[in-house]
Amino acid sequence: MASYETPSVDVNANGWGPTALPEQFLNVPYAPFNKGDKLGKAADFVSNYAPRGSRYARDPSGVNAEFQYKHDSKEDATFQLVDTSKGTRPKTEDRLRPTWNQQRFGGRGGRGGRGGRGSYNDKPDPNGPTTSSAQLRMKGMQKQNKRWDRLSNARRAVTFRRRDEVRVDRAASVMVQASWTLVDQFEMQQLTKLQANIPKSEDLKWCGELREFDASFDRITSRTNTRVHRYDDRDFYYVTTTDDPVIEDLAQQEQATVFATDAILAHLMACTRSVFPWDIVAQRVNNMVFFDKRDESNFDLLSVNENASDPPSQEDPEHMNHPDRLSLEATMINQNLSQQVLKTGNGAFYKKFDEPNPFASEDAKPASGAYRYRKFDLGGGLNLVARCEVQGVALKKGKQQYVSTFALNEIANPTLLRGAILANELKNNSCKLAKWTAQALLSGVDEMKLGYVSRSNFKDPYSHVVLGMQSYIPSTFATQIALNQNNTTSGSVARSSDIHKHVGKRQELWTGLQQRLGATPLFSGILSNQKGERVLEDSDDDEDEDGDVVQDSYLPNGPRSTERVRCRSAVSYEGSRQVPEDSTLLSAAQKAGCFSYIKRRHSIALAFASDDPTDDIREPSNISPADEGDIVGSNWEAVKAKNGVQLYKSKRSRCEVRGVTHVNASVKNVMSILAAGESTEAFADAQKTILGADQVIEAKVLALCAQPTNSRYFHCGLKYQAIKNPFGTTPLDLVYLDYTDVSTTHDGKLIGYRILESIRVPELRPSPKYVRASIRCEVYTVVETDTPGVVEVTFASHLDPKSKCSSSKRSQWIEQAGVRLANLRAHAEKTSIGNHLLPENNREMNRKHRSFTSGDKDKQQRNCNVCQHAFSFLRKRHSCRLCGESSCGRCCRKMPVLVEAESTRVKVCLSCILHSRNNPDEIRRGELGQPSRRRDISNSTFIIYDE
Repeated sequence: MASYETPSVDVNANGWGPTALPEQFLNVPYAPFNKGDKLGKAADFVSNYAPRGSRYARDPSGVNAEFQYKHDSKEDATFQLVDTSKGTRPKTEDRLRPTWNQQRFGGRGGRGGRGGRGSYNDKPDPNGPTTSSAQLRMKGMQKQNKRWDRLSNARRAVTFRRRDEVRVDRAASVMVQASWTLVDQFEMQQLTKLQANIPKSEDLKWCGELREFDASFDRITSRTNTRVHRYDDRDFYYVTTTDDPVIEDLAQQEQATVFATDAILAHLMACTRSVFPWDIVAQRVNNMVFFDKRDESNFDLLSVNENASDPPSQEDPEHMNHPDRLSLEATMINQNLSQQVLKTGNGAFYKKFDEPNPFASEDAKPASGAYRYRKFDLGGGLNLVARCEVQGVALKKGKQQYVSTFALNEIANPTLLRGAILANELKNNSCKLAKWTAQALLSGVDEMKLGYVSRSNFKDPYSHVVLGMQSYIPSTFATQIALNQNNTTSGSVARSSDIHKHVGKRQELWTGLQQRLGATPLFSGILSNQKGERVLEDSDDDEDEDGDVVQDSYLPNGPRSTERVRCRSAVSYEGSRQVPEDSTLLSAAQKAGCFSYIKRRHSIALAFASDDPTDDIREPSNISPADEGDIVGSNWEAVKAKNGVQLYKSKRSRCEVRGVTHVNASVKNVMSILAAGESTEAFADAQKTILGADQVIEAKVLALCAQPTNSRYFHCGLKYQAIKNPFGTTPLDLVYLDYTDVSTTHDGKLIGYRILESIRVPELRPSPKYVRASIRCEVYTVVETDTPGVVEVTFASHLDPKSKCSSSKRSQWIEQAGVRLANLRAHAEKTSIGNHLLPENNREMNRKHRSFTSGDKDKQQRNCNVCQHAFSFLRKRHSCRLCGESSCGRCCRKMPVLVEAESTRVKVCLSCILHSRNNPDEIRRGELGQPSRRRDISNSTFIIYDE
């Protein structure tokens, strides 16, 4: 009989249920598994997008969560799987919303999709409708489906256009330094939700003048358009808050706790619409906060299509539609239009206030307009004083209404769809229009005028026409453009109160970068120096007890500036920054320091031009040990002779060039051209004469550094010049000291010289249109030769274009030097002859034919003064402009001269030519004109002695 043994039974002492697992099965994940279950793919990189039900499932059903994928950051840092196989790119499909075809064929709810009626190729239902009513119903559905397709395609086009927008990452307007401290940060979403009441305002002071608005501009259409005039003679001022003398007086009277300009406040009120980077500086002085703009910023330039979906391209900086050039163009148009819409003449209404323009000098011609200083009560003990601008005044029904004028450029045809054009401008220039509206609200004008301006030719950015003008009430227009006055006011109040709260008791500069507020130390005045330039700095520690200009610590003999220019530069018509011609740019001590410095550089510069081995122009750090051997001896190597000019190149630098020529004139004749620099007009004309009219873009005399003397050839001044780049395409601009004088050499010969050397002035900021170059040294020397009436003119220059100088660019620079000397020689010889024309024989000039008519006295002479042949029908008489005698056409020659700044050609007889020669056997360079029977005289050179 089999035995029965009781099996071992595990007893769970803790309660009912299974007992504890063995140790070998502890912490092991488990999931039910069946061989019939489908296995999903781990990853599928090549399959097309399809509904979830029609592809392999990635997540198997019934699997424990322990087996699902979990992202491990540690593992991801050490391992990465990359698929390098090339798969067929699927057709782009819209994942946001399928079209009707997608819904019908394969989409969710369509044929072939989940929950649909099967695919398009499925067999039709034999029991389906076959009657005519069903066919009509199908035609209606097809017509409706076409409409759905059309609407869907339009929606998809907008969707893809929105996706294809290229995100532009713009650089910050100012680099954040490590020493700055982040004080607070404003969120744009918070600022858009703020609400506050509009503060009450009162007028403190009016300055300037207002002229009447010309109502005829309101009736302009595209057919009766008018050209935009230029107002280059007017001065437009963009003065920041702390440089305003009126605000300075109001601050001393403690009229408010916050001070700003309408442009800065308007930018704060419309900053939520801004796309471009911007920054504003806040400075606290005696518990008062001043909002300022940086001198180097483009804060006052108007943007163009800032909010457009397709903004202007930034690829080619030289293109006329580059954002920087369009900004300059828009600012220029706005300036000119603001003056053109005002009436002029005796019959125009004119309102002049007690206080004049606070920024205009006595000899300046400021643009017409008034400054309105208003005080706003912000609440909480904060008062704001703002300087607001008003352009004109309109007379309507005997009442005066203040007007602000703005210009919208590049408008196609405003007479057709003015509302559509304005709507398009609101979309493309939302920030600019909001700023203009905020400025109009701050200034309290009754009307704001929007002028529609277009280019006369789309390829010419300097000629424009006004196609129309519309008037708006500022408060009404703010509602139309969705500019909430309560929100914008609250935003500015919040910024002012927060900045006033965070700014410490010590005097600091605070920079706001769009949404951030950071604390920065005071400007120390130490600016980065460029090689070879003498620097005029802005610092408080550069002046000694006696008020003299101290020397630069890192550049020997370099004067430095101790005061800032008060009025900032405007924008000229050509699109470049207009350099102020103001005597306050340099103080008396600075002018004396500049003159003393350039005078001490006289001997070094002359040695550089005369090929003296002693050369102190270039810094020792720029000379390598391998080049030290080349310094000894001659520095110049002859290149070629062209147009009577011998050209040389330097052995040490590709930027150095030299040329020598001989001129049939006196030292004073040549120096009268080189020293023509007392006024801007004379300086510009002289530079166009020497360099060429097409080479000079702009030329100005900024300041005179020495008192005028009895010598007409002595001159020293600070000058600005913009010229075409001989080394590249981008034009160059230069700021340099110009020193000219005439002296005597050790052997008793006259020598004239002109010395140019760059100097850096922080107030004269570089324009984005030019490249700020540097003149290490540039010299013109005019020395008498042993031949009477002939001088030797030498030109030597070391121009640093701030770019690489290749061999081809060096050749262009050498050619340019030859052109300068050739132009100087031609003009000097013309002037030399013109100075010796007899005053009593000056004939009345015929402007049309550029000739001189003979008088009655010449007709009494019957024979030629040279050949003694009688005048006849074939042998006509000509009057010599030097001796006054009559000669025939074969015995006189035409000479080019300048008479009363007019270039012409005059007749000179051969007797005067023969008499003017010092040595009849010597033939000098050049021929006078047509050959004749007296070749020994006609091939000679005409020389005039300087008495």
